[in-house]
Amino acid sequence: MSDQKRYPSYVECVTQTLRASPAPLSMGELMARVEEMRPVDAGGRNAIYRAMERLYQAVSVEPGRYGWLSSLMPGSVFRHPLTRDEIRRGYLMLDELEHAVFCPDFFQGRRPTRCELAISLMGGPVLDAHTYLEKRIWSVFLGPDFVQWLDEQGANARDDIIITVENATGEDADGRRYHLRLQPHEARDPQRIQGRNIQLALDAEEIVAANRRQRTVMPTWDLAAHLIGRGFYQDSAPPDDLHHVLDQYSVLHFVGDLGYSMDPPPRAADAGPPEIRSRRAERPKDSIRDLMNEIDGAFDLDIGARWPDPLEFDGGDDSDSPYADTCPAYELYLDLSEEEGRQGSLLTHQDFHLLEAELEYLVALEVEFGGLLPEQQERKNRLSDRLFIDPDSWPNDDFDIPDSPDYWDPPRWEN
Repeated sequence: MSDQKRYPSYVECVTQTLRASPAPLSMGELMARVEEMRPVDAGGRNAIYRAMERLYQAVSVEPGRYGWLSSLMPGSVFRHPLTRDEIRRGYLMLDELEHAVFCPDFFQGRRPTRCELAISLMGGPVLDAHTYLEKRIWSVFLGPDFVQWLDEQGANARDDIIITVENATGEDADGRRYHLRLQPHEARDPQRIQGRNIQLALDAEEIVAANRRQRTVMPTWDLAAHLIGRGFYQDSAPPDDLHHVLDQYSVLHFVGDLGYSMDPPPRAADAGPPEIRSRRAERPKDSIRDLMNEIDGAFDLDIGARWPDPLEFDGGDDSDSPYADTCPAYELYLDLSEEEGRQGSLLTHQDFHLLEAELEYLVALEVEFGGLLPEQQERKNRLSDRLFIDPDSWPNDDFDIPDSPDYWDPPRWEN
């Protein structure tokens, strides 16, 4: 019988050792515990390092000491800026940091994974929640009880949800547990939060710079794991949204929707003119939540601040305002049309969204059937060019939507 069949792999050994350890381990301690599970030959140290590189949750807490991400998370505190749609429908849209907080297992293989969560609301009930895809973005669905709790708290889109991790391993009877409380915008401590924002930017720069030899771009989810592993979020005053902070306070550059680099990305002129211009390419440093708020309400310079919702505009004396029948997505289309000199053939607001829906339907057909007929492909290309929407910028993993999805049970992956 071969050694490979007799002994667990180094990946299995490292996983079991770090997951079971109540405290971070030095490399010597880790090797000693692995050696209890299998022989460690002369190349064992390198094999353990390679195993750790393959494990998303194996993170460095300080030079020479390592821990398991979900075991390091309890007590960490995070800030989530609310949006109008989240308040109305009862969910939280996640960026990479929050996705790692609620579902750290996802980033091991980045496969669709539904995580079951227990969410306790301050002064409210304990909710059975789960992760799912909302608008092709991973989110946590909390449902009508969350909406009612927010209403009782008087929440609005200027407020934040403060998330405290109680248990992220999911290995006990209660599973993964989190505590949520509402922090009104008026209760923010701007000076303290700014100090935390600056420290976050400095720590992120240090982490990315230390990984520069291994890779020029550090994925955002890896950066999030290192920040959590360092214990940065073990503070009662969490910083603002990760992407916003790094955009406003750090020298890091967001590259290709993947992650952060110390080096600036190539200029668009150097890379050649794209045939189709996508919103993410035009504004690569916007966070996922910023883009959501642009659609749901114009984003002010003060994070969390919102202008009146265009859908709630009542006309009145300002009925000639462009916000009476518009939205930021349509405004972007108008701006790009002006740049391209297409003023003579502009679509109305309604026609823009009708064609946008047609384009999305064609993309869904292409995903489902693996291709389109030549005339459909030509129509798709014409629509994407006319609307300035890059269909490749839409993730293709949430187009299988039922005909009549229930309002309180949005489409999600069935794993």
